Amino acid sequence: WQALDAGRVGAGQKVLITAAAGGVGSFATALAAVRGATVSGTASGRNAAYIGGRGVTTPIDYTQAPDAVAAIAAGDEANKFDVAVDVMGGATEDAAYAATKDRGGRFVSIMNSGTSLAKVAGRTLRGALGLGRKYSFVVLAINDGTGARLEEAAGLIEAGKLSPPEIKAFNGLAAVPAAMKELEGGHVRGKVVIKVADE
Repeated sequence: WQALDAGRVGAGQKVLITAAAGGVGSFATALAAVRGATVSGTASGRNAAYIGGRGVTTPIDYTQAPDAVAAIAAGDEANKFDVAVDVMGGATEDAAYAATKDRGGRFVSIMNSGTSLAKVAGRTLRGALGLGRKYSFVVLAINDGTGARLEEAAGLIEAGKLSPPEIKAFNGLAAVPAAMKELEGGHVRGKVVIKVADE
């Protein structure tokens, strides 16, 4: 939610969400769609229907077309994204950053894995000086607005406009190693949950 706020995601914008089938991406795509954005998302082909059901109108299959985002970046400025939200870092961030409009575009990262501090500082400075897209690095912050966001999210869920992502449940603390292995594989759809005990 905070990443979308940083990107000023709103109606009529073209938005890219990386890792759209993951735990964070699943919510980001749905929230961007609720805000009226046209959402593109990166995911494997097997997750195209899943992210489509969460508001993605243009799925980008990174397994079949690893250079799809780079092709957008190399193309006409008009075809680039108004906002990109990256949850992966590294090379994925670089491609998404380049696919964001240079003039007036906003790029938001919530993961700087594989991205140097110098690169983050350089991109932030360029954006602040008006020499390129605005760059924001968002770290989750619990603040005075958090309660209001949670209330708004609850209202969206009750109205049927926002649904939880897919859940892969593991039963009991003995299943923690299996759950961690699943997460480390990097291809989890939605959220991994460990059910500690029955109610």
